[in-house]
Amino acid sequence: APGRLNDGARSPARGRWRRTLVKLAVAVPVTLLLAVAAVEGVLRLTLDHRPSLTIYDLDFETGKSLRPSFRGVHYGIEVTINSAGMRGPEHANAAEPGTARILTLGDSWTFGVGIALEETWPRRLETLLSRPERPVEGLNAGVAGDGKFEEAIRYDRLEGFEHDLVLVGFYPVNDVHEDYVRYARHRWLYDLHPALLDLYKFPERHLLLSHWLKTMKKERKKRAKVAYAARLERDAVGAPDDASGDFAEHEDDWTALYDESDEGWRTVVRSLAEIGRMARERGARGAVVLLP
Repeated sequence: APGRLNDGARSPARGRWRRTLVKLAVAVPVTLLLAVAAVEGVLRLTLDHRPSLTIYDLDFETGKSLRPSFRGVHYGIEVTINSAGMRGPEHANAAEPGTARILTLGDSWTFGVGIALEETWPRRLETLLSRPERPVEGLNAGVAGDGKFEEAIRYDRLEGFEHDLVLVGFYPVNDVHEDYVRYARHRWLYDLHPALLDLYKFPERHLLLSHWLKTMKKERKKRAKVAYAARLERDAVGAPDDASGDFAEHEDDWTALYDESDEGWRTVVRSLAEIGRMARERGARGAVVLLP
């Protein structure tokens, strides 16, 4: 019959389209995986100044924590993490008699990403203040990416370490970010199935490509910041009224976020107050150090 003949004529064409779609469905992801593997291999062979993919442990309260007793190269520098998750040597819970102790909290400025321990500001402060009659010992609890929310949690965990002073490094760009909202998502994925969280965190925990892309994004922001400043200078005018909304692009108007209407700023205030409360309970004095 004519109808059946027409159906038969169309059938080979449909079959070819199906085979083509199946081939594409297989070829596209395989090609992408091969491309990612190639780029990852090149990065591992050529990048010297790169992060360690094993320096951090997943932490449902703070996002990540330094892996206790880690030894390795991180951004081109030999890094040692003690058993309490702090950068540097082991510290007894109690200070030696006559020794003053300074505990520092902060982000990458405090941890000292890409620089030797001796060059970090907590260690340099320790060296400057130490006297034969009154040695000073520094405890560096800084973790890259930390804000005040995370630092308050870390300080609470370090309750057993005796100290006379706690210094809180304040970086005005990171500290008002609400990174902690991601932690509930991590816990939710883990509760569904640990494999889901492993899949979600796989690029960050196993691929240099992920960190390279983040670095490229930061470099674009820096270039945008320079271009923005040059444009203002060229035009000889101040920043426009809505410039604060462009915070991520040029980071010049971060003080606009110091407002009670901003949840990130409210979290900063609450967390600093909590650190101060814990310091008083432990008999320690506290101070905030403003970093560039």
